[in-house]
Amino acid sequence: MESPKMKAAFRKKYGPPNILKIKELEIPKPKEGVYVSSELGYLGQNLLLALITHIYSSRKVIFPVPTNIKESIIFINKLIKEDKFKAVMIKDIP
Repeated sequence: MESPKMKAAFRKKYGPPNILKIKELEIPKPKEGVYVSSELGYLGQNLLLALITHIYSSRKVIFPVPTNIKESIIFINKLIKEDKFKAVMIKDIP
């Protein structure tokens, strides 16, 4: 498990994940899809953007709260094997 110091150093250098950064990526965007946010973003903006996106688009944003981590890992692994999961990296980490 990562320490609070490591997490703070990472955030200072790279910043928190952000829905707005997804819009900057030059990848084909499906008409329907799901952005899975692992945190609320800077000043909780991902929560607000999730509401706005849901109103103006068929895409949606979810904030998963894993209740059973083992089942979650099995589910994601199944999606990867079926080629139904595509991870998008916003920043390269050296």
